[in-house]
Amino acid sequence: MGRMEKITPINSSQIFVIYEPAMFGTFICNLLLQNKKTNKLLSDSQGYNAHKSEYKDRLKKFHNHRDAMALLGKNDLEKINFFKSLSKYNYSVHRLCSYAFLQLNFDKFFNNYVKIIIRPKTSKLMMYAERFVQTTKDNDYRKQFWAKNFRNKNIDTVPLYFTHGMAVKECKKYLQEHSKYLKNYNANKVNDIFFDPDNIANFDMLQNLIKNAMSKVNLQPNKLPLKEVKQFIQINKKFLP
Repeated sequence: MGRMEKITPINSSQIFVIYEPAMFGTFICNLLLQNKKTNKLLSDSQGYNAHKSEYKDRLKKFHNHRDAMALLGKNDLEKINFFKSLSKYNYSVHRLCSYAFLQLNFDKFFNNYVKIIIRPKTSKLMMYAERFVQTTKDNDYRKQFWAKNFRNKNIDTVPLYFTHGMAVKECKKYLQEHSKYLKNYNANKVNDIFFDPDNIANFDMLQNLIKNAMSKVNLQPNKLPLKEVKQFIQINKKFLP
């Protein structure tokens, strides 16, 4: 068997925003963009998210939990080929919507990077589960896991408060289950920044997050758009302290 070629890590600046659904990951990614044409943050149908703002995923299949598990199943050579196009860019921001991405050995593939790990208080998981449900585009409860219990019944006759409550309960279970990746994770003091999503309500703490992250990868930090951030916070105030 041939000897594997030595891995040469990518030198360009990389910021990985790692979070779970409803924890403002796309919002944070938008704030990390450079040379934005606009500061539009509120363009999706629900109004709570920033999913139709200027941020676009740099790599395909590098976003959700399914993508994480597929990537972790690749060998080193396959991972090198997966990431190699990033070397064409001076700076990339990645929204990784699963704590499972924490299992990736970032040091092996990147020289100049930082991970922003969005970690809420355990006591706030129910609130983020509520936001998970309210900001999900497809709210057809019949497609959700717990709905199998109503397979022989007309779910449309079930009171809305019940179906909504069941959806929130299942989302909380999902968030709790994924928290195991955090419990088993050994933090890297050099490359990791932990951020409580409740703190987006504090403009100064939010600005410090962006400043610290961009400085760690040798970039001039963005000055956040106060008006647009305040508008985003106002719309999401029922989910924030």
